[in-house]
Formats: sequence, C-alpha cells, structure tokens
Amino acid sequence: MFHWFEYPAYFAYGSLIALLQPAFAAHSRNLLLILAPVAGVLFFGLKLEHSAGLLLLPPLLIYLGSMRSRVFSGLHRLGDPSYGVYVLGCPIQQAVQALWPQLPFHSSLALAWLLALAAGYASWHLVESPMLRLKHLVYRT
Repeated sequence: MFHWFEYPAYFAYGSLIALLQPAFAAHSRNLLLILAPVAGVLFFGLKLEHSAGLLLLPPLLIYLGSMRSRVFSGLHRLGDPSYGVYVLGCPIQQAVQALWPQLPFHSSLALAWLLALAAGYASWHLVESPMLRLKHLVYRT
C-alpha cells in the first residue's frame, strides 16, 4: 500500500509546529499528554494506525529533539543540519518515494532521514557556515 500523502503531511505538521514554536515550547508536555491517549484510541480502538502516527509522532519527536541531553551535547561541533534538513527533507522524501516505491514505509522513512541528515550537514558546511562568516560584510553592528 502506498502512503504518498504521509511525507507532505508530516512536513506540514512540522512546519506548523515551527510556526507556533513559542506556544509549542511552553505547552508541548501538556499537548503530548492530551495527544497520546487520543492517538492510542485511534491506533488500538479504531485501527487508524497512520492517523495515530501522524497525530502523535511530529510533536513527540520535536519535543524529544528539543530536550537537552548530555549524551548528545557534543553533536553541535559537527555543525547544524537543521535548516538543511528542513529545506531539503520534503523533496528528498518525495524523491525516495518516487525512486523506490516498493520500499516499505519505515524503510523509506529511514532512508529519507539518513539522506536528509547528510544533505543538512552538507548544506551547513558548504553553504550556511561560509555565508554566515561573510555576514559582517553586509550587516554592520
């Protein structure tokens, strides 16, 4: 079964969370406490597994990814792939789906995630970081 609509839906949900970031940061724990049981009913009760995942996964992953962790604190030295992943993630997901439509959803998601992360780091090192070093030429503070 093909779920071509899931990738853009996850992207749109993440974009909405980014747009409402201050409110999400302030209320994300309470939001997850409300969404988790609703997703549980969708998943186990109504057998709407994909809808449950779409409802719960984006805010849960963004919440977990926003937490401070001593284990991952050294990763910032590798660069900041976030903007590259944000900009390139959806097109990469669409390309993976178009090139390998036979892949199961979780396999295509993992492949798209790895490719988007690699593209995000490449974007940081090849475009964003060099441009940020030049911003003093444009903006005088």
